[in-house]
Amino acid sequence: VTAADYQERGPPSTCNDVHGLAFVGSDLHDVSYLTSGGFRSVFVVDFLGGEGGEETAIVKTHRMGKDFSEKYLGKSQLDVLILGEAGGGADAGSPDDDGDQSGRGGSNVLSVWQYCAFTSVSPYATSGTLADYVGEYGGDLTPAEMYDLSLQAARGLARSHLHRPDGVATFAHADVKPPQFLLFDRGDGRTPEVRLNDFNRGRLLGYDPGRRRACPFRLCGVKHNGSTYRSPEEYMSCADQDDRIDVYALGGVIYFIVTGG
Repeated sequence: VTAADYQERGPPSTCNDVHGLAFVGSDLHDVSYLTSGGFRSVFVVDFLGGEGGEETAIVKTHRMGKDFSEKYLGKSQLDVLILGEAGGGADAGSPDDDGDQSGRGGSNVLSVWQYCAFTSVSPYATSGTLADYVGEYGGDLTPAEMYDLSLQAARGLARSHLHRPDGVATFAHADVKPPQFLLFDRGDGRTPEVRLNDFNRGRLLGYDPGRRRACPFRLCGVKHNGSTYRSPEEYMSCADQDDRIDVYALGGVIYFIVTGG
């Protein structure tokens, strides 16, 4: 059966705001290319305020050369749905309406500011990714700093699983690894704030009321991209999988942190 109400509704759309982002030929924004994934490109946008203020965001949008297919639309919608449910939604405003002036929500999951079809707008990670940070500073991290980064990563993953009141997960990320954790500077010499990102490969989990557990899913005949953080089940054709594959991967992420990469 359906595990949670959010699974039956789509992500909130703010198309008017997204369409108002003049990326080309505008003196309101400064836009630069950041990177591309399997079907999306990511841009950094500096929104220039009238009084010299500036807010930096990342814009994920469809990659040129890829078909505007139902498959990719579904992946974009899933990403934004989990960003909104776990990190803070597109209808919450920026900065947050609850008083969080960071505009990043209140969990260790990235939030989403705006969304329309294939395009979403989220806060820019001022300190890069966990992979980059540990690669640069891993040898100098203290045990307390390693613990802090590891705890934040674990909290972000737990939040993204969107557990039912009985503790059963309703979502699995299915691609947990250091580059998926974005970092935000907290100042005062503190370790960065960690936020989990990129949910388009994930799976919404059904609920088995008889066994009181998540229903497993299967991916058969899938060619994996060689991530060294995935569980053995993800490399076995048609093996049962659920949120526990993420817990396995989190162990690898924590090992990456405590060994300095």
